[in-house]
Amino acid sequence: MFFNPSENRKMLKSMICAAVAAGFVTVAALSVQAATMVPPGTSCKEAAKMAFPDDRKMRHHFKNSCKAHFRAVEGNKKGIFKGRLFKKAA
Repeated sequence: MFFNPSENRKMLKSMICAAVAAGFVTVAALSVQAATMVPPGTSCKEAAKMAFPDDRKMRHHFKNSCKAHFRAVEGNKKGIFKGRLFKKAA
């Protein structure tokens, strides 16, 4: 129960090292995410080719998940127009 300065310094050093390591991991994750970003308006097939230029199986999986996401988002946007409750804007 006594105050021991050397143990507090060790704890402080370990906390600083953990914070630096977390920073490196965050920067690495952001750089990987930025590398796989595609411009808006590209098709799922083109986006898959940009993200995985050499791996055909990953391109196939990426394209299918991209299409599923697009259908889910667009289905929610057009849900009220299916029953023709509202007229589409010309």
